[in-house]
Amino acid sequence: MNQSTTKGKGSYKDLLNRGFKKCTLEIEKDSKKNLFSALASPKTLKECLTRKRYQKNKAKAENSYKTYLNEPLPHFLDTLKKSKDDFYKEFLNPNGDDIFCQFTLKEESVKKQKGLYSYCVDGKIVYIGRCRDNFGKRINNGYGHISPKNCYLDGQSTNCHVNSLVHKNRNKISFYVLSMTKNNEIEQEEKDLIALFDPEWNKILKLKKTK
Repeated sequence: MNQSTTKGKGSYKDLLNRGFKKCTLEIEKDSKKNLFSALASPKTLKECLTRKRYQKNKAKAENSYKTYLNEPLPHFLDTLKKSKDDFYKEFLNPNGDDIFCQFTLKEESVKKQKGLYSYCVDGKIVYIGRCRDNFGKRINNGYGHISPKNCYLDGQSTNCHVNSLVHKNRNKISFYVLSMTKNNEIEQEEKDLIALFDPEWNKILKLKKTK
């Protein structure tokens, strides 16, 4: 690998020089706010408190929110947010109340391939990730589509975070992929490029996971 690139200063040109291909991300105009409240769940707050992930909230919920125990969980959380009661956040992952968008990878020829992918903002590399299944699944069914369930503690916090970052930078983002076939080479190349370019979003996501 060419090590001449200054750490933290990688651009889309560095990606192209390494064989990456620019692809089209189609980002819908509508923003998705309060997505957690759209969860179509028949489970009540009381029922959800029996689940392992939510047991840390059990004592406070049963003592301070007794009148809500038989309310559907999404309705309960939406009520708390509207009343500016931050206890609702205890049921969501760290990025579960972000503002999201819907986006899709358009190139059919790329969707079934795997390898590395990168997001750039204003031409600067901000995120590098690996994909060992296929780009279509990772982008269109993962990062690009956040369901209400994703917002909760048992959802995908990383997907929520990346999607919200794409939304915030929607007018200046570009996307690149490097098709590869061997998983061990995909993993090693990802490590090498992250070490070389030190992308901002990779650092943010790593920091979130350690908290």
